[in-house]
Amino acid sequence: MAVRLRRHHPFFSEQQLRREKWLQTLRVIKRIVFVGIWVFFTILICQTPTVDLQTDVVSLSPQLPHLVRIQNEAMHDAVRVMLYGSINVLKTLQPERLAKSAQYVVVSVIHNGNRTNETAWRSAARKVYVYRKFLKVGSVSIDFKLKEGRVGHTKLHVSLCNQHNESLGMLLSIHANPINRSLGICCGLVLMVLLYLMLVSNVLEPIFAAWLVAFSALGVLCFEKSRPALSTIVSWVEMETLGLLFATMIMVGILSETGLFDYLSVLAYQLSRGNAWLLLFNLCLVASVFSMALDNSSTFTLLMPVTARLCETLQLNTMVVLISIALFANIGDSLTPIGDTPNAIIANDDHVTSHGITFLQFAMHMFPGAICAMFVSWIMLYFLIRNQLFKSTAANPLRATRFKLLDRQRVSDLRLTAEKIQHLFQRLLQHQKHQDELRLQLYKETLGVMKARYRIRDKPLLIKCGVGYGFAICMFMLQSLPLIRNIKLSWAAVVSAILLVILVNEANTRSILGRVEWTQLVYLAALYVLIECLVVMGFLDWLGDLTTGLISSVDESNQLAVSILLIMWTSALGSAFVDNAPITTMMLKVVSHLSFTNNLPFTPMIWALSFGVCFGNNCNLIGASPRFISVSLPITVATVTVASAYLLIAHCYFQWHAEDDTLKIQ
Repeated sequence: MAVRLRRHHPFFSEQQLRREKWLQTLRVIKRIVFVGIWVFFTILICQTPTVDLQTDVVSLSPQLPHLVRIQNEAMHDAVRVMLYGSINVLKTLQPERLAKSAQYVVVSVIHNGNRTNETAWRSAARKVYVYRKFLKVGSVSIDFKLKEGRVGHTKLHVSLCNQHNESLGMLLSIHANPINRSLGICCGLVLMVLLYLMLVSNVLEPIFAAWLVAFSALGVLCFEKSRPALSTIVSWVEMETLGLLFATMIMVGILSETGLFDYLSVLAYQLSRGNAWLLLFNLCLVASVFSMALDNSSTFTLLMPVTARLCETLQLNTMVVLISIALFANIGDSLTPIGDTPNAIIANDDHVTSHGITFLQFAMHMFPGAICAMFVSWIMLYFLIRNQLFKSTAANPLRATRFKLLDRQRVSDLRLTAEKIQHLFQRLLQHQKHQDELRLQLYKETLGVMKARYRIRDKPLLIKCGVGYGFAICMFMLQSLPLIRNIKLSWAAVVSAILLVILVNEANTRSILGRVEWTQLVYLAALYVLIECLVVMGFLDWLGDLTTGLISSVDESNQLAVSILLIMWTSALGSAFVDNAPITTMMLKVVSHLSFTNNLPFTPMIWALSFGVCFGNNCNLIGASPRFISVSLPITVATVTVASAYLLIAHCYFQWHAEDDTLKIQ
């Protein structure tokens, strides 16, 4: 009554009115700002012509110079030259560590005279070191400073002189007007901060925030006369990753129609025999196992309805149980490359696939750390929620069963009447010594209700899903065989999804596309565009140089340990504050940079990144309640610590990584 009077109080109504006006004003200001950004960059994009990189395939004879004319007019003070071929990137970036007998290609930019073909000016020469035998493809990017007075000339050439004892073939790309590095770094930093602020504050939905920042990044490139062509922007999107996620979403959508998740939840209750802690353990185990193959959000959504009903039956705190399931789902999805979006991004990256990381190798390296993390998490979970698992109210389980579990309309064969429940209630009060027997009887009656209501709805469809998933798992496990070595995870998932769609009846396929999370796919596409814009701006190279400098400052014997800890804890901290997809995409570039510049093993840093983004997501602070943080924060710190210890022991002490992980100086 007091609350009702307060709501009708004039002062209270005036406060509400002011709040509504203030929120409306903020919404108008937000739209004006975003429209202003859109107008500004739209004008830039419309007025700026596209810049296509000049690309040539050159054949370099031994000891003979080769000239390639720069077709576009150089309007800035630098020209960027990119070379692709049998290049030893480590030697090129660290020439001071090389022997004099190393073979290389001398690259420079020259300016011919206006009246003669004699060289009027030559830039500082750079040596690009190559392998004696063709081992792997590498790429380098070099910025050549133009002398004052040479800007705007059209007789600029790129000179390449092969000091190798054999002929070489290379792909040469020339950017006559690259973006200014200092401006690019500043703009990249502002764009990343803007994205994180919008994600944390929920000013916009993540998909709109990502697209707005990506659109702004393209506008910055237009401002610097470096607008990429639409075909180039499309090529930036990793279709392998999107294809893998699209295929798994289709398969999950079909599998969810079978009722398998409801059935397994009831099975977990049956195996627990009414014991609350055993039920919680079984549900967490089911979530962890399914998260290896399904997205953790899908796993959580499919398990939630039956879990909530079981919590009502046993008078458990539903929120605490759901938090526990979500935490273990995040730990379980770290086990495989298809368990979650970050792992899919990692597994389909070009640098990762070039190192021969397969599905089986990924799971084998992640399994020990994930299992140890689960064990530690369960111990900590017991001590964190032992006083919160059961509801504080004195409501009786039998009474809860009478009002919340009984569904006479859907379970026609159930003869559980209110009088019988009341009789059981009286017996429970009168005969405390028979409490265990009555609980067992309650467990059986509840189990009968649950089995009748939650069962396999479509057994033929479940068999078809088993065929589709079985084929996918076989393709994933046999990926390293020579016969199917060239098929990637994305194609294995796509062909398996196609097989499953063929097996499904036409009536069931109509809702399949409706279950695909299109917003997640579009969100990732925007992130790929944004990250590649940051690469063009030089922001990620600058970030990689900072990380490299930090790691290089320690003793060489400790650099691998420092890099593992730095990558894992940085990615975990970033994933705690924002979505882990942009963190993963950005850190992949940094890891590749570290592998090239510091001669560090590549795969241990990849495992560190995967553990960091998956475990760090357990403590995502966006919209999290204090109850969630009180449980998730200690578990996140513990799991990241356990994973760090595992990687340090496995790769710094036992050296559990392939010898060809590094680009060694030959």
